[in-house]
Amino acid sequence: MQQTWAELRTQLNQALPAVRPYIPLLYIWGIQWIFQAFIGLLDDGSFPAWLSFALVAIAAALSALVIAFAGKPEKPLSLSWTNIRRFALPYLLFAAIALLLFSLEVVERYFFPLFQGLVLSLFYMKLGLVFRRVFLYLGLWLLTLSIVIAWAYLGFLPFVISSMGGCSLIVCGLLLRLDCRIAARQANNSSIR
Repeated sequence: MQQTWAELRTQLNQALPAVRPYIPLLYIWGIQWIFQAFIGLLDDGSFPAWLSFALVAIAAALSALVIAFAGKPEKPLSLSWTNIRRFALPYLLFAAIALLLFSLEVVERYFFPLFQGLVLSLFYMKLGLVFRRVFLYLGLWLLTLSIVIAWAYLGFLPFVISSMGGCSLIVCGLLLRLDCRIAARQANNSSIR
């Protein structure tokens, strides 16, 4: 039997305390996106070619540390395969199609930040349907920004989408942290009664 969106929302809200240790991942990758954008903007050949890969490696190492120190959650997230497919499958398909297009060189690598921005905006919109409407607005903002930049300001595409995508990851982390605090406060209030 399939769960409704309301049931999924309830499950995810109950699982917010398990998500809290992983929120720094959003900060790490948001900062990585922002640094990557500024390196791309300021790159006049003076930066070594390995610097971009080093930024990704540093972010990956920090992510591994966050995951290692997060430990096991007190209450593990138990979602059905149906809900996981409903939430993650569109993004995995979009990423697979994008990788295929880039590997076949049908699309130039210059447009990779556009694909990143589109996937991230779709992710935020899906979070907005499940959690709070503010994520939906964040996704719509990033989607609109991606479309406008791709249509009218193509030369600024890598910088704007990468920097604003990084900022939106940081904002998403802050919003999830706020949601965790609200969920913890509601749990404390309900346990007192």
